[in-house]
Amino acid sequence: MAQLTWTYVGDNGKHYNVGLFHGPNTGHLMVHCNQQVVLIDFNVLESKSYPLFIDDELFELIIDNTKGQFSYGFEINKKADTPRNRFRKKIEKKHWRQTLIFFAILLAIGTVFCGFVLFYNSSQKDKNLAPLLETQGVETVARVDKIGGSSSGPQLQISFVADTHAKQGKHLLIGSSEAYTPEGFSIHEGDEFIIKYLPQDPSVFELQIQQPSNRQLEIYREKAMEKHMELHPEVTAPTALCLLEIAYELKGLGGIADFYNQDQSSGENEVSNELTYKRLIRDVPFKQESSKRCSY
Repeated sequence: MAQLTWTYVGDNGKHYNVGLFHGPNTGHLMVHCNQQVVLIDFNVLESKSYPLFIDDELFELIIDNTKGQFSYGFEINKKADTPRNRFRKKIEKKHWRQTLIFFAILLAIGTVFCGFVLFYNSSQKDKNLAPLLETQGVETVARVDKIGGSSSGPQLQISFVADTHAKQGKHLLIGSSEAYTPEGFSIHEGDEFIIKYLPQDPSVFELQIQQPSNRQLEIYREKAMEKHMELHPEVTAPTALCLLEIAYELKGLGGIADFYNQDQSSGENEVSNELTYKRLIRDVPFKQESSKRCSY
């Protein structure tokens, strides 16, 4: 005679003692709960299961016959469609949602932290490299080979010669949606700028985008002169050149950019445009120098 007992503690703390008597030869089965008979069956000689409710929890009494050997189990059925299981699934779904939100918050915090660490390391690296470039850097001319884009702004692919070896690199124009120099000149493939690099490691460099090469400076001057004479046909070449020289003396490369972009609005070019050009030529120092040095 097989005799087994299981104990289940309900949500209210009440104990339920479930007992089983099974004759493996006769197959007669009796199940009781807290001394009360809840199930009787006869000739149970094969594997079989019985559903039993205790409070509102559904259990499965399992009788398994494997090669004439009986084994018994008493398990909660969490898959059947019962009010208790529906409530359980609702709670589990809520817990899963809370778990996902928790891990999403952790992931967001981790991403922000990693981004901060990378940014901090990058900024520290830049701070450490700046003195080295200042004291040990070597200057040469870099050429813009290609202009691409990235999520952070335009990206220039450049090439230069370091110790007789051709080198390549990239320079990101942060904070700009278009490829412009700080003075407002649009950057094109083939433009040249001064670059400073470490001779012991040419991969460490700084492109001086605000400092064009002598050749590039002459190109800017010629373009600005052509644009000024095109917009002012009455002005002779010597006069235009004189005006540009004064603009360069007073405002540097930005003065040449003002002449070159004098037909653009502030919406087209925020740095150098019609307004900055008029402000330059109407300024007292410019008017005084142009009246003394330039013939009209």
